[in-house]
Amino acid sequence: MFLVVRKGFGGDVILARVVGKALEKLDSHNLNTAASMAPVYERVLFKRWIKSDNEPKSTYRKIFDVEDASAGRLDNGFVTRYRKY
Repeated sequence: MFLVVRKGFGGDVILARVVGKALEKLDSHNLNTAASMAPVYERVLFKRWIKSDNEPKSTYRKIFDVEDASAGRLDNGFVTRYRKY
């Protein structure tokens, strides 16, 4: 199912941003994030990136195709969670 969702969004970048937005919205409403598929997709993305030897410090450049300083709020949040993972 993950591959279908990933392909539907056009790859890791857009899926990561959609997942980040969903998690941000859930957190802002103090809802239980377990009720959403967003955390599941986030973990799958993290596992894929680890398998492909993508270090958290290079995520901005390799995954999001931006420099650290010019990354947006969603990208920053996603990279922060990836570092903790």
